[in-house]
Amino acid sequence: MAENLKIKALGGAREVGRSGFLVSYSGEKYLFDYGLKINIDVIESLEYPERQFYPLPIRENVNGVILSHAHLDHSGLIPKLFDKDLFSYMHPATLDISKILWKDTIKIADLNKEKFPFPKENIRKADKYTFALGYDKEVQISDKTFIEFKDAGHILGSCLCYLSIDNKKILYTGDFKIEETNLHKGVDLRKLERNLNVLMIESTYGDREHPDRNKEEKRFVESCLDVVENGGNVVAPSFAVGRSQELAEILYRHKFPYPVYMDGMGKTVSNIFLNYPKSVKDFSMLKKSLKHTIMVESPRERNKVLKSPSVVITTAGMMQGGPVYYYLPEIYDNERNAVFLTGFQVEKTPGRQVLEKKEIFVDDQRLKLKADVKKFDFSAHAGKKDLFSMVKKSNPEHVVLVHGDSKVIDILKKDLEKEGFKVHAPYQGDVLTLK
Repeated sequence: MAENLKIKALGGAREVGRSGFLVSYSGEKYLFDYGLKINIDVIESLEYPERQFYPLPIRENVNGVILSHAHLDHSGLIPKLFDKDLFSYMHPATLDISKILWKDTIKIADLNKEKFPFPKENIRKADKYTFALGYDKEVQISDKTFIEFKDAGHILGSCLCYLSIDNKKILYTGDFKIEETNLHKGVDLRKLERNLNVLMIESTYGDREHPDRNKEEKRFVESCLDVVENGGNVVAPSFAVGRSQELAEILYRHKFPYPVYMDGMGKTVSNIFLNYPKSVKDFSMLKKSLKHTIMVESPRERNKVLKSPSVVITTAGMMQGGPVYYYLPEIYDNERNAVFLTGFQVEKTPGRQVLEKKEIFVDDQRLKLKADVKKFDFSAHAGKKDLFSMVKKSNPEHVVLVHGDSKVIDILKKDLEKEGFKVHAPYQGDVLTLK
């Protein structure tokens, strides 16, 4: 009797955040991603996959962990797995960025007097026992198992992760983008393998398309101009990895004539981008735009930033903390100023609260924003059309929908089933058994 392949949903099932999926077949077990989720109830408090559902996967003698990209909802708890001997596999840029994010997360937890689930020593172990792999080269990692990474077009170092165990072919997409952005060319559909056994695919935008990116860029630049020419300041909360660099490049490409500042971890991550010229679509343009952007190097320099009209690109992207909490109290009560959100705002995050209610709590103080609030869609995720393109090109026996809100996943599942695909949408803690 043929053995069944099993997929255990530790996190990231019918939700956006804390991804973790354990694949078991032919006596081997591999973990795709192991992330955390930010909770608004306590700023920067951490929600762990294992807290509510299953024990840590490492207790199940996992053969290895495969990380799709560095964002904390995918990478945040990887070092926890190194309480025991283990190997991990990721792109070299992902390792570089992850180490920065891991150290920063511990720092934030310490500041908030929160217990964090792994010591700093585990970051050193994760670094030591990680195999950094490039794109488009199949690598054998056991007698019966091969992995291969392809560019996912999401952020620097993001990977479509192919796993082959005893010729059972699995693709875990992580987060991906087919459409080109300023920074990345997007997934090359010509390089995708066909007739997979299992496709595990993100579903973040499974019910809708993104607006035209060129038009959205123009709207963003024009909106920034409207604010600064009226004597105001724009604060643009941005993800440190990818979005901060892209906003700087957009403003530079459009010859924005006013000062553009960058504050927070985006500065450090920008230096990593400069180490991977082949992984950026137009490296020369990115380099010029970062050189043109004024980096805020110390808290003291923040006092100067808002003294004249400007745009400030600053972490955190969902406003869970970081330098944005310095700027908000300075600009929130003036109608000439603006807060421009440029990324997905997870439910119950401060960014979602600002977007829906125009209010936020900073140091226990409720700020009701008079400043303008706008949302711009510069998503690095696939829209519905591209999700279908990925499924049809891969032509899998089974489609497993992950990393999406439950309502969105239900819509996508129904639409894919109409096309004849066998679709699964696990809940947290579910174990899928696939023949």
